Amino acid sequence: MWPEDEDERADRLIARLREGASEAEPMSERVRRAADGAFAARGVEAPVAEVVGDSLEPDGGVRPSALRGPRYVLLRGVGVQVEVHLEITGHAGHRRIAGRVVPPGAGTVEVRSPVGAREFPVDEGGGFTAASVPRGPVRLLVSDDEGPRVVSSWLPL
Repeated sequence: MWPEDEDERADRLIARLREGASEAEPMSERVRRAADGAFAARGVEAPVAEVVGDSLEPDGGVRPSALRGPRYVLLRGVGVQVEVHLEITGHAGHRRIAGRVVPPGAGTVEVRSPVGAREFPVDEGGGFTAASVPRGPVRLLVSDDEGPRVVSSWLPL
């Protein structure tokens, strides 16, 4: 008998999970949100955009305990000519991210967090606004008609 390849092992696992699914309790909303967050956190095949400027990181290297006004972050893609300029403002327990993708062009920005992912449109000028973003770590995936252009590292909000 030949050794199983990954596809065969995956098929067997899925079959076993389906057998147990009929006996399982309904999934709670808490578990569903956690699963959505885990799915949102998965890896993406796109060049990574690193933080090259952050108003929370002054030249002295000491973070202020509180930032008055908006936070400005500049992301630059590694190996690609893509920059993402962000302005992050706080509203109660959520954040608002206004940004511009350079070079400009229509597409989407997907904001991923441990509680899920939401997509926001990017206009022809490269501008976008992401509202009601939860506090905590987020990752931005910038895409256009041809697919993913760049994905950010995780940013604490």
